[in-house]
Amino acid sequence: MKLNDLHISLNMIKILLFLFLLTGFNVCFAQNTQMTIKPVVKGASVVLGVQTPNVYVEGYDGEDITIEMVPLTTDQIPVEGNGLKPIKMPDPDRQREKNILNTKIRQYKEQSYMSIGIPLCNCERINIKVPKDPVLSVVTTYYGRDGVLSIKNINNEVQVQGWMPTIKLDNIAGFLIVTGGAVPGGRRASDKITISNIHWSDELIFSGSRRQKSYSVSANSASIDISIPDTLKGTLLYLSESGQVFSDLGIAPSPASAEYMKRFDDPFHKRPGFKTMPLNGGGKANLEINTGTGNIYIRKQK
Repeated sequence: MKLNDLHISLNMIKILLFLFLLTGFNVCFAQNTQMTIKPVVKGASVVLGVQTPNVYVEGYDGEDITIEMVPLTTDQIPVEGNGLKPIKMPDPDRQREKNILNTKIRQYKEQSYMSIGIPLCNCERINIKVPKDPVLSVVTTYYGRDGVLSIKNINNEVQVQGWMPTIKLDNIAGFLIVTGGAVPGGRRASDKITISNIHWSDELIFSGSRRQKSYSVSANSASIDISIPDTLKGTLLYLSESGQVFSDLGIAPSPASAEYMKRFDDPFHKRPGFKTMPLNGGGKANLEINTGTGNIYIRKQK
């Protein structure tokens, strides 16, 4: 994927997030523990705005989107609070006290996409089923120390931007992940990103422009664990600025080509030290993995 394509994709995510924040709060309010959403346009791209931890997204053969909140079975009290009684806060806008799905939905028929906002809620987890073929974008704004975003069984590109301690992608055809680093409180925002069962596809998608699917991860501090299937032929380009890289592929790395490194001539004050590995003999797929302080783990798919 070219750097310009990456900029287009990121700009598209930002535009979708802006539209969601601007208009998503006055369109549809669904207050329940589960709901079903029928897309106005079949095959429309889906944008999820997530403010709560432990979100599990799965693609399936249906056309509707289903959201289920799994409530907490008991009130969770920190160890330090043993023997004390919890006091409910009076603020009516505290979503964690409501134990409901206060979901905001907006559908854009002409642009063929829909946005779904899921605020912080008092729940064990959120289960979401989406059609497996459209492009899926997830924007997360959760700053807690524990939380998982899991996405699996998507036949198209998965775009993730924001903060979640653990991000897991499995059985997907394309990925574009951009996560931040330090946030208020000093902790690392995304600690670990795991990607497995990757499928290469030449099919073009529309995400700001017609282009090939992305296969790219960029993180400030997260460790990245990627499993390479035997069927995936291409080139892995990777970089960890101050972390370590581990692999069981048995492939000696080499410096990135001069042609690839040309993209860093203007936007960056120095050329980063990208390395490359040919995957299963090489091919058209370019997988770009880079992190600032985290480690990179490159594995054979089991």
